[in-house]
Amino acid sequence: FCMMLSRASFEAVGGFDADRFQHGYGEENDWSLRALKKGWHHRICPSVFVYHHHGGSYGPRREILIKEHYKVLTQEYPRYPMEVRKFIDTDPLRYVRIGVFLNGLKFSPKIKATLFFDHQMGGGAINFLNKEISDPSNLNLAIIITKFETEFIEFRIVYGSDVKLYFRATQKELLELFDLYKIDSIVINTLGLVSDKSNEALLVFVAKLLSNFPGDSEFRMHDFHSLCPSINLIDSTGVYCDLPEISKCLKCLPRNSFTFSKDIQDIQTWRYFWNAILLNCRSIRAFSYNSATLFLRIYPELNDRLYIEPHVNEQKDQYQLIFLPKKQRIPFKIVTVGNLNYAKGAYVVRDLARTISKNNYKAEIVHIGNLDLNINEKIPIRILGSYPNIDKLIEIVKFENPNILFFPSIWPETYSFVMDELTIFDLPILCFNLGAPVERYMGDARVKFIAESFGENLLKELLTHGKSQEKSEMQGEK
Repeated sequence: FCMMLSRASFEAVGGFDADRFQHGYGEENDWSLRALKKGWHHRICPSVFVYHHHGGSYGPRREILIKEHYKVLTQEYPRYPMEVRKFIDTDPLRYVRIGVFLNGLKFSPKIKATLFFDHQMGGGAINFLNKEISDPSNLNLAIIITKFETEFIEFRIVYGSDVKLYFRATQKELLELFDLYKIDSIVINTLGLVSDKSNEALLVFVAKLLSNFPGDSEFRMHDFHSLCPSINLIDSTGVYCDLPEISKCLKCLPRNSFTFSKDIQDIQTWRYFWNAILLNCRSIRAFSYNSATLFLRIYPELNDRLYIEPHVNEQKDQYQLIFLPKKQRIPFKIVTVGNLNYAKGAYVVRDLARTISKNNYKAEIVHIGNLDLNINEKIPIRILGSYPNIDKLIEIVKFENPNILFFPSIWPETYSFVMDELTIFDLPILCFNLGAPVERYMGDARVKFIAESFGENLLKELLTHGKSQEKSEMQGEK
């Protein structure tokens, strides 16, 4: 920093204390504290730049002077260390430094800027993106649009671990920012950014942006939002629809309570807008063959730019298969895992618990995670809440030592980190015959895939698979 004084302040406060700070280091601090005592205020002028060759005047004496003169300051001003610490903690100049830094980025040919669309509200897709942009080897600038309304757009600017800024702007202001930073690429991680009445405005905005964009652009198929406003392909009756003929979709969408759109209730209009976006994406990434197959049923003309890149769960791969002690487990214990909403199978778990309670079966359900259900009745579900990491999940499952693990999702997930976590354990697993988990774990003797089921039939499948696995284990031990 360069310190500038007005003539009036200099005459009122006096000059530097040359007797106590004759060789420099600390004299400006002393002068500033004397000025404060006389009622003067300090101001920061971030637009002034003075080059200072740091430490060039003192050489090896620098550290000695700093140490000696710091003692002088603290003796004269006992509160000085505390005030310095307070200034550092509040860091009022943080945004000035970041602004200077970001302004310099636009002149660096090495720094690339990527615009992401992503709601940043949690989930596997968001974790996938955040891991990408927080990678220490990735020194690119990320601009993440997190919310879109017709009047304003919310976005973040992220660079490394230090720069994380939050803004709200109009569409015009945001486009000016794009010009400033010369966006190199656009990534659509998810477009679930809006209230249910702003979908059309968002889709039009993204289509126009991509149509005039000269750089790379990618759409990532983390869900089925591009196929239907019901991103999990749950129809108006509450079951997976399997993309029926268009006539059924036209009837379903207006009365479908599982959609994220109230302003577009015509499936042909929805896909028209999405097609305008997808045609302007240079690449479309799917994370399973099942997802790619469903996508091409709606957009076969985009086959040439679609590629499949299955997720790799590096965290799961750090663990060897975990064996739990074999012991008599009564009642029969079923463990479900994850934050379950309707599409993730919350109602399936509820109806299973009702069946157990109604028929007085010696069985119980333990749910590790959150369960999106208002359960006022007494049914055999113990809800343990979310787990912070995989190590905690391992600890809980070891303690509970269940008969079987149940993955109740009722839509064809594009990928499932939870299913990966379940397969860490040498336990039987039951899963519905849907989506990426099938192609990832078909052939694994622990995992049984069944058609969607609930109540008595589901309980029978769980009991049968759990007990058959236990029987085969006992025979193996003999």
